[in-house]
Amino acid sequence: MKFEIIHADIVEEFKKFGQMYKLQYEELGRFGKDIQVDPNWLAYNELEEAQQLLAYSVKNEDDVIVGYGLFILQRHLHYEELFAINDVFYILPEYREGMLGYKFIKFMEKDLEFNQVKMVVWSVKPQKDYSNLLKRLGYGLLEMNYFRRL
Repeated sequence: MKFEIIHADIVEEFKKFGQMYKLQYEELGRFGKDIQVDPNWLAYNELEEAQQLLAYSVKNEDDVIVGYGLFILQRHLHYEELFAINDVFYILPEYREGMLGYKFIKFMEKDLEFNQVKMVVWSVKPQKDYSNLLKRLGYGLLEMNYFRRL
């Protein structure tokens, strides 16, 4: 497996992940069929132009992308440190065995640290809970979020 930093045209690269992106949301089933996945590419473009977006991919032996991670960089409203908030993290199910997720996260952390990030925040969906992996990597519970559709 090969890990890569997506340096240029992040939004255009992520648009190419369309089918995998839809698989991710189908797998999570977060909102059911009443809300379709429809990324706000304009907002992503604005974040990229402001240099507030970092993206990564993992490729198999055939150089095919089998996973990705995307972080939004921002100064927290309550703290001075630069935060990296995970927006998406996905590895195709057939590649989740072994240490791939662990190694991919370590790879991303190294680059986040290089980019002066001091705090990394992950959102873990209850449908695909990988919090044990994050705990093994030294992460702790920060807060819990609840939602209700109105």
